[in-house]
Amino acid sequence: MEFTLEQTKPKSDSIWDNYVPIIQQGNTYGVYLTDAIEAPGEYNQLIYLLGNLDHYNTVNIFINNGGGAVDSAFMIREAILRSKAWTTAHLSGTVASAATVIALSCDDFIVTPFLSFMAHNYFHGVQGTGKTMLTLMSALATTQGEKRYKFYDQVYVTASPESVNKGLYTGFKPGDTDQKLAGHLGGFKSNLKFLLDDKRAKESRKNKRVDDEDIELASDKAWQENFTVVEIDEIQGTSLHYSILLVDEYQKLNTDSLKLILSRIAEGSKVVLMGDTQGQVYGMNRADEGFKTLYKHFGTAEKFSYIKLSNIYRSELAKFIEQIFHD
Repeated sequence: MEFTLEQTKPKSDSIWDNYVPIIQQGNTYGVYLTDAIEAPGEYNQLIYLLGNLDHYNTVNIFINNGGGAVDSAFMIREAILRSKAWTTAHLSGTVASAATVIALSCDDFIVTPFLSFMAHNYFHGVQGTGKTMLTLMSALATTQGEKRYKFYDQVYVTASPESVNKGLYTGFKPGDTDQKLAGHLGGFKSNLKFLLDDKRAKESRKNKRVDDEDIELASDKAWQENFTVVEIDEIQGTSLHYSILLVDEYQKLNTDSLKLILSRIAEGSKVVLMGDTQGQVYGMNRADEGFKTLYKHFGTAEKFSYIKLSNIYRSELAKFIEQIFHD
């Protein structure tokens, strides 16, 4: 069944003057979210469109705005997730807050150079703000995305194996490096599942595959093919060329460990530090916290930059917990 979008009466003589321009070319639709996310009523046509398209349709959503009304963003998010159409987010300029919620809901994304969150080497924010997810998007886009956007050859990941509470430490972990650090790398893997695995049914329909029971999990495949796990205490002497090193929960590192990691970055590489320095691990490495050394140079050192995320998207419960346990 072919679906034809009935254009509503434009606010002017040009469709481009509509708050959300929607352009149809055959089975492909272009949606332009280049103004702040406003009240839900501005997006009724988009919601209707997404709900009536089929698996052979493609929707390209061009996003360049700093966010806005969160209730509208989640309304659009649900429509994208429920839609049978294949959705691709084209991200450029600034994509933040409510706009990020929409972008992360799409089946695929294309990231242009100098996107705002791609320009940063250090993500700081409370739990559930999307630090890891944004970092994974950037890492995949700049290593596995379109050729013109590939800046790096390899993605390395690591995290401190130090226990937050010594009383909860369960002892020696058997296996290889990936297995030993599995529990500490859960943030990466769970976000990959969110980004990739819930799209299997759509991808199967698009490829005309009826039975997807035997389909390999996209997140497992992406992890095995695109990410290399490294242990911090074995990184001495290593030089990482034209690569990205992702360091999760970096606030757990002492000064020497953080210095060791940062000094491994060679020409053409980038290191991304992610962490929550508020409350969760208060007291660890007291008087020797590595992040406090970096704090002194924020805004003055040209070699790295910093972004703080404050909006919590994980859940209403996570937001409530952050409020009641906030220092």
